[in-house]
Amino acid sequence: MWAAVELLQPGGLRVLATESGVQVQAPGSPTPQNTSFVGSADAIAVQCVGIQPSDPSVWLAGTGLGVPEGGIFKLTCVGGASTLVCQTRKLGSAVLDIEQAGDSSKVVLATNRSLSAESGVLRCSNDGTNSQPVVGAEGWAIRYLEIDPLQPKRGIAMTAFGSQSVSNDYGENWSPPTIHVPFLGTVELLVASVHREGHLYLSESGAGFWRSDDFGATWAPLTGTGLGEKALVESPNVPDVIWAVDSLNRFFVSGDAGSSWGQPNASFANSSLNDLGFDPATGTILFATSSGLFEESGTVIGLGGPTEGSAGFRPRIFFDGLLGPGNAGFAFRGDRLLGGAPVFQVISMSEVSLPNFGGTLHVGGPFALQFLTLANGPTGSPGKGSFSRSAPVPANPALTGATFVSQFLVGDAGAADPSGFAVSGGVRLVGQP
Repeated sequence: MWAAVELLQPGGLRVLATESGVQVQAPGSPTPQNTSFVGSADAIAVQCVGIQPSDPSVWLAGTGLGVPEGGIFKLTCVGGASTLVCQTRKLGSAVLDIEQAGDSSKVVLATNRSLSAESGVLRCSNDGTNSQPVVGAEGWAIRYLEIDPLQPKRGIAMTAFGSQSVSNDYGENWSPPTIHVPFLGTVELLVASVHREGHLYLSESGAGFWRSDDFGATWAPLTGTGLGEKALVESPNVPDVIWAVDSLNRFFVSGDAGSSWGQPNASFANSSLNDLGFDPATGTILFATSSGLFEESGTVIGLGGPTEGSAGFRPRIFFDGLLGPGNAGFAFRGDRLLGGAPVFQVISMSEVSLPNFGGTLHVGGPFALQFLTLANGPTGSPGKGSFSRSAPVPANPALTGATFVSQFLVGDAGAADPSGFAVSGGVRLVGQP
């Protein structure tokens, strides 16, 4: 069973936590490669794996419940991951989640081990070599822990039954656990947004799906997929695009941070889906299932990065809802623009990659170029501009599966490019059913 998947780097190896240890799989490869552990037993069931952001050759692996020889493993990748040297092994802990703040001296682990003195939150330093229980958090049955990608000092821990605690100092101290959401079952996932500061996604087995916009202080219920999500991944380059798997192993996509969802994709209905990943280099979603690791092209894919406007702000492109026949609420949106600036859209059904405007133009010909609007926000204020432009989708079944490519051009005299335009990244949209 493939319990979790992490990406070594965009377009790189997929690192898998499996019941047979840590394995790796190359993009497009049908089978994983077994890694050999030097200084440790092979074939230990691994629940989670983390890759050190500052040094991708250092990995941390944690075993789940019921593994007598399990615990925390610090692994060093040797020879392209063919050998993992086990430098540290801390026995007696069931590690269900690993989160890293980017600084090797500030690594936080979440553990859950009944009747264990180390049950609660473990804080590791020196790339995981040293780990100690956090004083005041002993005995907590932590199921998930998330570090805010936009404020890495801040973390939130969640027990299996919905009690939550927040730390604002790299996990050294935690607030008393409290319950903010009415729970009917157990926590199934906790994910922090890489785009929206303070945004968290939470699901529990009692059919509850929630989002917080203030890092857990308050929670609002979302429509969800009806049965609670057990895996979720956010697009790293298009805000508010998320993919999720519900308790029936149905796969969904949302273009507006979970407020609405497209039709389920049933291609994995006969497998147990345990985790999701996304590779921005290939535009593929990674499915860790009971049958192995599978990949599928995404239907909302970011293409390249935006160029700098005034004060270094880079325009972002995102949406309300999904491009699908009959979606009257679909809209193009953008932010981090120059306030009051003119916004143009270029859209086509063909994709290219051509240098232009100091970046890359992804929209091929023939294309339509149109003036959309003037950005909201104080005129002339860098990064304060935004817009939303309604684009109702006709109820035409032929749009299902059709591909569109779009970008925005923002008139900005302070842009880095001499053309006087700041350009958003491109986006590829495939019509939903």
